[in-house]
Amino acid sequence: MGGRGTDVAREASATEYIVAVHIPIAGLALLPLTLGLPLILTPVHIAFIEMVIDPACSVVLEAEQEEDDVMQRPPRDAQSRLLLPVC
Repeated sequence: MGGRGTDVAREASATEYIVAVHIPIAGLALLPLTLGLPLILTPVHIAFIEMVIDPACSVVLEAEQEEDDVMQRPPRDAQSRLLLPVC
């Protein structure tokens, strides 16, 4: 795949990192506002979470072991979904 494949892999890992870290934080900050509930996270909480969770997620995602057959698998179908549904 050369350089293009490396760029794609980097972008995919950055997307996984953003989803793992920032979407839950945004959800916890915005959900109470939309439902009229008391705030769960204030700006100070969000800043603290960013300082703790960001480095922790970086360490975990970097330490994740690759699967044994990762280089023998055929490419993913271009028409398949990128993210699987939760339920």
